[in-house]
Amino acid sequence: MVKMLKGHKLVYLVVLWLLLVPATRAAALNIADILTTEELKKAWVLLEMKEYQSAVDMLNGCHDNSKGQPELVASCNFIYARILESKQETAKAIDRYRKAYQYATNDKIKEEALLHRSELNLLKSFNNDAKLGFQTFIRDYPNSRQINKAYLGLAKSLSGLGKPAESLEVLDKSGSNSSEVLFEKANTLQRMGRVKEAGDVYTTALLKDPGYIRKNNDETLYLYGENLLAAGDVKKARAAFSAVKDASLQDKTALGFAKIALKESRPEMAAEHLKKIANSKEREVKQEAMLNLSRVQLQSGKTEDAKKNLKALKGMGLKDKGKEELISLQIDVDVKDKKYKDAAESIKKLHAKDPGSKAMLDRVEGVMSEAMQGDNNQFVDLWLTYGTMLLDKSREPFILRAKDALKDTGKPYMDVLTWISKNSSDTERHKALGELTDIYSDSGDKASAVRSLAEMKNLKVPSDELIRREARINFTNRDYNEALKSAILIKQFNKEDVDLLRDAILMSPKNETAVLTYEKAIKDSGGTTEDYLALADAFYDLGNMEGATGYYKKVLSLEPANQWASYRLGAVLSSQDSEALLKASGTGDSTIDRLSKAALKERRINKRLAEGNF
Repeated sequence: MVKMLKGHKLVYLVVLWLLLVPATRAAALNIADILTTEELKKAWVLLEMKEYQSAVDMLNGCHDNSKGQPELVASCNFIYARILESKQETAKAIDRYRKAYQYATNDKIKEEALLHRSELNLLKSFNNDAKLGFQTFIRDYPNSRQINKAYLGLAKSLSGLGKPAESLEVLDKSGSNSSEVLFEKANTLQRMGRVKEAGDVYTTALLKDPGYIRKNNDETLYLYGENLLAAGDVKKARAAFSAVKDASLQDKTALGFAKIALKESRPEMAAEHLKKIANSKEREVKQEAMLNLSRVQLQSGKTEDAKKNLKALKGMGLKDKGKEELISLQIDVDVKDKKYKDAAESIKKLHAKDPGSKAMLDRVEGVMSEAMQGDNNQFVDLWLTYGTMLLDKSREPFILRAKDALKDTGKPYMDVLTWISKNSSDTERHKALGELTDIYSDSGDKASAVRSLAEMKNLKVPSDELIRREARINFTNRDYNEALKSAILIKQFNKEDVDLLRDAILMSPKNETAVLTYEKAIKDSGGTTEDYLALADAFYDLGNMEGATGYYKKVLSLEPANQWASYRLGAVLSSQDSEALLKASGTGDSTIDRLSKAALKERRINKRLAEGNF
């Protein structure tokens, strides 16, 4: 035993003891049940005086030697555990509470020892031991005045074990509406990412106990800051992070400040915070810091630095959201490197559980849009794999751009045109149907072309469009007379109409109306030398020499060396100019040359006959 306490010290012990006993009777455990000997009473008072070594000496080993008195051993171990707990020797204290629980026959001592041991296990993050202890307490002492502590402890241990959903169930089962329970529920919801729900519970809890966060729990203060930041209240979030004093949360709050900087569009400041904690000893903090730093680096054009971070992250075994974020960042890198196919495959893996999700389709569309501008061949390859997934009314602007990029790809182009012809606006539908009509017509599929044309007629399409499509179908199918019948009905001609009229007239019997229509088409949209020559020939064939002469002269004004125009004009004219034209076109040995020479010879013979020189 320690030396007897002297004078005033002994008096102090007695007074303290007298004050202590009534104060402790209101607790779940009456301290008198433990302090059954004078030595135990003195050890307890010394504990209260923080004279820990003297308190241990007073116990004189009774905690290890029962001498057939298990209740004494239980009491000694309980007080010894309290001494160790006060000295912050937590692991040793846990073991002494275990022995107190093991030897005690008094249920109150067992109850108190079990609760303290469970709480210390929770403090040391021995979450599985804590969970088992709290579960045992709830099972064995359901009517305890401290049952809410057990429920709260069990919920916290389950959160520590990564079981937030089970933690919420326990908090609900507790039936308690205390501020501690409310804040723990809010914390759990925040960890689960259920920000809105967490925010609502934080609000309720703060109304109940406004000072709880700052005076009780830095972990709660940090999580509340995270909730404020997620809700967009940057100012309050900064204040919450700044108020966190716990050194173990330093890296987490630095991550919070980095997120604030990102929210405020200050990437350089964010990068400074993130670089400091990229080597954090806390695995989750380090991973999140590196992911955010990679995002900042990509956005600022430091792609190679981002690639190094991503390579390191791949070896860290990221899970859930972290893994998804890593894949998302890799997609961005692949897009920058123009590896569009790799990016699309990653998107598909990222959303494997929900392949038709809007998020996935948005990202696929984004990658394909990049490919469309950067590498059209890769875009076509991507369309063959993912294109049909994007054929939706909500993505019409993208589909219309894709149509142009898919031109000359065959079936993919036809598929897009067909979709547009059935789902887009009337303006885009009639354009698509027009293209389909042309394609079917050019390929000789008259039946499909006619069907597309019929669909166009059901739309409010300008009549000229329908007429020229019909003319084209007939021309492609070698029905030149019908083509001309349609074409002459066109009111406002374009260059394609001129070409069709010219070719159809060449392949048809003489038709003055068609020729005059051809002439009007040339005047409306302009003509080439070839057009004027064809028109001159058409008038020549109709016997309209005046019209023929005018257009042959037009040809020669544009192309003086045109032998055919010279020959034909020479054959039409009867003046001296005709001989000059025929001589100009008969200087070689081509068919036109021979025709010009023959015409010139015939002209001279006729002249001699007329003069009587024979």
